[in-house]
Amino acid sequence: MPDINLDMTETIQYIRDMIENTKNLYIPMVDIGRKSLNKSIELAPKDTGALADSLDVQILPDGKGWAIVSDLPYLVIQDRGGTITAGEGPLKAKMLAIPLNKTAKKIGRRKSSLRNRSDLFVIRLKDGRLFLAQKRASGKPRFMFKLQKSVQIPGQNFVAGIEDPEIVDFMVERLEKWISEGK
Repeated sequence: MPDINLDMTETIQYIRDMIENTKNLYIPMVDIGRKSLNKSIELAPKDTGALADSLDVQILPDGKGWAIVSDLPYLVIQDRGGTITAGEGPLKAKMLAIPLNKTAKKIGRRKSSLRNRSDLFVIRLKDGRLFLAQKRASGKPRFMFKLQKSVQIPGQNFVAGIEDPEIVDFMVERLEKWISEGK
């Protein structure tokens, strides 16, 4: 193990040196990848659980690394953050509909477009903000979605990798053991 006084940069370089100087690392990388996957699932957002459920680990073709992957297109933006803009992506929507309550979240999860819902209508406030509201029997609208051109998603940093001290410690331990066994 590297000297306890080493900073994270030196520890990562130590790991890189071990990886570079060892040929067959597939088996320890599977263990390290699984550890990273389990921690990523534990830390992933649990709004619907779909993202956490979709996470998987892939060992890189050279066997000297791993990647946390998902078949859901929003893994990277949920993890690292970024801006989502209307008109981009597969739906090419003119506006983004941001749910304002639990009922709106349920409606928004459905695959069909909100444009097809006869119970929703647009309200423009005096300051120019746009909302989708639901018609009620009382005649009073229920605000369901805020309409925006773009939205900033804060990164949640849940994918556990080389920047995670717990994963780094496990990597050093697992790689040193593998190398000491002469593999």
